Amino acid sequence: MKILWLSTSTNNTTTVVDSLLYLNQHQVVVFHYDRLWHEQCAQAIAQNPTVRELLQAGQFHLPRERVGMDDQMIATARDMAPDLILYTSAWEGDFVPLNSTLCALNEIAPTVHFCYDGSDPPWWPQMQQFEKDGCFRLTVNIDGGHVWPGGKDWRYDRWNTGPIQAASPLPPIKNGLTLLTPLDPRAFDGVQVPFNVRPFSVGYAGNAGGWIRNALVQRLQHELKGLFAFKQRDDNRGSYNHYCTFLRHCRVSISVPFTGSNATYHVKGRVLESGYAGACLLEWKNDATRAWFTPRFDFEEYESVEECCEMAQWLSGHPRRCEEIATNLHRRVTTEHSPKAFWSAVFSKLGLPV
Repeated sequence: MKILWLSTSTNNTTTVVDSLLYLNQHQVVVFHYDRLWHEQCAQAIAQNPTVRELLQAGQFHLPRERVGMDDQMIATARDMAPDLILYTSAWEGDFVPLNSTLCALNEIAPTVHFCYDGSDPPWWPQMQQFEKDGCFRLTVNIDGGHVWPGGKDWRYDRWNTGPIQAASPLPPIKNGLTLLTPLDPRAFDGVQVPFNVRPFSVGYAGNAGGWIRNALVQRLQHELKGLFAFKQRDDNRGSYNHYCTFLRHCRVSISVPFTGSNATYHVKGRVLESGYAGACLLEWKNDATRAWFTPRFDFEEYESVEECCEMAQWLSGHPRRCEEIATNLHRRVTTEHSPKAFWSAVFSKLGLPV
């Protein structure tokens, strides 16, 4: 198939695109619809370095007519005439395409919405409008949570009883699919360090943004001196392979599954990354992860910052137990959540050949 992928250019989108390229079965063209925005921001920072701080605080905005790429997206789709359009959404930003643009794309070819945070309540009003306007043929929530408007555990009355209040309840999305973040296994290739000689007993890989993650990392650094290692995720070219290599050198990998608003939980991509890396996952207890994996068999749990430190300390002294759990998770991730399994589910839902 010819597939046009409309995406932002953040580091966590590349791995998902690479999972499709890994299949080596389709012609894929990637269009970054935030390109003009990044170019304009870079120019603004060059002229006034204080703009960088305003950007980080969400206080710098550009006129949409300077950064929106709606016309280019539609023109690219018409010229390419793809069999399928995939759209990686952004919750906010001056560059986010208009709903009318998404509808126009959906007329050119079946358009699939890939949402990374569908379980996060701030997304739900947008999803309601997408559904009302008929923007997509399919909505795929890749954060693994089943409580979202297209999920199997969605309740019609949740719109008024959940974290977001509205005048009327939100009906379910007619064509929704919940999956886990797909990855390209090639990022974990290389000589595998024997589990018992991995240099990092406990590791946290990723960003430490937000109060909970930041507090957890600081506490681990203080209480597990000599045992805990922290690897920041960045946007530099080639950084993802270093990130994966770090995980492959950890016995225990800690995950913090809160959504961006901290209102609920979802299954972070780090869960699958830990599985591919052959690390023992230590996860905050939550129903989203439990829906896919078995606690105390595929992963270990904690319920507070304090308990995370205690469990990490205990696991660091029980490498055999860690290796058993790591082996179980690796087996399930590489079979049940491989790129082939993920894309087969998406294409089958659309009635396309797998």
